[in-house]
Amino acid sequence: MAHEKVMLYGVPIIPNRRINYGRIDPELCRELFIRHALVEGDWKTHHKFFHRNRALLHEIEELETRMRRRDILVDDHTLFEFYDARIGKDVVSERHFDKWWKEARQQDPTLLDFDQSLLISEDAEALDDSAYPKTWLHKGFELPLSYEFHPVAPGSPPNPSDGVTAEVPCCSLISSTTPFPLADTGPAGGARHRLDQVAAQTHPQELRACPGCCPASGCCFGNRLRSRLGRS
Repeated sequence: MAHEKVMLYGVPIIPNRRINYGRIDPELCRELFIRHALVEGDWKTHHKFFHRNRALLHEIEELETRMRRRDILVDDHTLFEFYDARIGKDVVSERHFDKWWKEARQQDPTLLDFDQSLLISEDAEALDDSAYPKTWLHKGFELPLSYEFHPVAPGSPPNPSDGVTAEVPCCSLISSTTPFPLADTGPAGGARHRLDQVAAQTHPQELRACPGCCPASGCCFGNRLRSRLGRS
């Protein structure tokens, strides 16, 4: 949609009338729909292919974060070309797309589904993500790892959240008498491991108690300890 102003001899007759811009410039409207709704994801829709594609894009972005790179995911132009080659030429809006897709998906339900090979750039295909695991196994505990990648300009102070964090459930610390080691090495670029090393048995009962906690829970002893001490 667009807004039209109608003037007569310089005097506004209709100051703000809504019109269907697809009738004026259908080619531009089609491009805007594909670019903003499908490529950039600025669209609230029930179509399942759209949500599958967004989920796959999120996986590749998460892979970039873990591997500390920003050149694995293809650019928006590649995604635009994918949709442009498949969507009907008369699709200029959400309403037109719904009508077109209702018929097109009967012939090929996966016509608009991304493939992982499409989203990964050619330079990144040989990369091995096994060096950046999603979990860390230690003394029988499988600790989830979360990654943050915030590159800064040379000479600038590092972002405090940059690196990898191991989430340690409080029950893991309480039930284990072996300290959890904190490695000094990490992903290239100076990643930071944040692991609360505490001797749970030496602290008050109200800090050690964790009702309903189990090894799979996300209740961390370190967070409760810092809260007691008034630290963030």
